[in-house]
Amino acid sequence: MSLINNMLKDLDQRQAPAPGAVPSLSGTSVQVTTPPPKRRSPVLIPTLLVVLVAAAYLGWNQFRKSPVQLAAAPVATVAAAPNANPASTMAPTAASTPMPKPAVRVIATTPAPVRAAANSKTSMIPETKPVASNKEVLAKAEPPVTAQPNPAARVAEAPAPAAVKPAAEKQVSNASPAPLSGIKVTSPQQRSDNLYRQAIALLQQSRTADAQQALRQAVAEYEGNQSARQLLAASLIDAGRHSEATALLQQGLLLTPGHSGFSMLLARLQVADGNTTQALSTLEGGLADAGDSGEYHAFFATLLQGQGKHAEAITHYITALRSNPSAPSWLIGAGISLAADNKLNDAVEAFQRALDVGGLSPELTRFADAQVQQIRQSQGRAQ
Repeated sequence: MSLINNMLKDLDQRQAPAPGAVPSLSGTSVQVTTPPPKRRSPVLIPTLLVVLVAAAYLGWNQFRKSPVQLAAAPVATVAAAPNANPASTMAPTAASTPMPKPAVRVIATTPAPVRAAANSKTSMIPETKPVASNKEVLAKAEPPVTAQPNPAARVAEAPAPAAVKPAAEKQVSNASPAPLSGIKVTSPQQRSDNLYRQAIALLQQSRTADAQQALRQAVAEYEGNQSARQLLAASLIDAGRHSEATALLQQGLLLTPGHSGFSMLLARLQVADGNTTQALSTLEGGLADAGDSGEYHAFFATLLQGQGKHAEAITHYITALRSNPSAPSWLIGAGISLAADNKLNDAVEAFQRALDVGGLSPELTRFADAQVQQIRQSQGRAQ
């Protein structure tokens, strides 16, 4: 574990950004450009010249007309420019009101509003609006010029360069760190499995203490590693550490009720402590998970036989012999229960098969032979 942590620290130091470096967003860089210098629109000067010529022409035309014609001429309203002040635009009071002659002269001879417009940055049309009285003049006049968008206005509407940096910093802070390449992230279960395989290799090298330590770490990493727990309990039983093995197995049964491996090992410990009744209860709880396991059923049958329950013992011996018909110790156990249940022929067959298979210890060989002779003699006397 410490090796993995050191590797992670080394990789973090290698991938740390240099001091003073500005982090980038997904490999892209944010470039802030300064707005271009303000330049006046090239359309401004020609537009002003057209307006001055139109105003002079209209003033001269009004000057030639008589007061009677001016009084009869309708008053037309010219729309104000988009950027003109609405408060400065004054509508006429009535269409029949005659226009005084001095007012016409002021419009024709005074170029002050035009000069003011020339100095203005936002409006291209004079604030004083000429009164059109002749349709022909209006038809010949130039159409109103639409103001071109000012580049300075677009620069003003653009977001300030300082606003880009907080957004970039926010994205960088919310971005999840990229996974470190070359390092495989393992789960607790995977680490536990690796430790279990390591413990098996250590046991094969007869390094029992190291194997037990690896198995303890495997169980600590992942409590659901049943194989590591069972192997550790068996190793502790072999080492005579029964109390530690009992606690380990009881915790395993709490996590996995009815586990046949835990039940069998715990029952052996209970038998060693002289508590056969509790061992039988433990084995009954694991029968469903045991299936047709020969060792489990043979061990259960042996405990039933010791309690005088020969009929149940015969059932479990037969189940065990189905998985291994040539197991001599199981054949002898079945013969004992068959003889006790007065099934003498089946008992003789079980003892004789055990003798034929061989592999029995001298004591068991003498016992099986004596049982065969005794049963046959009893049958002969019965006849």
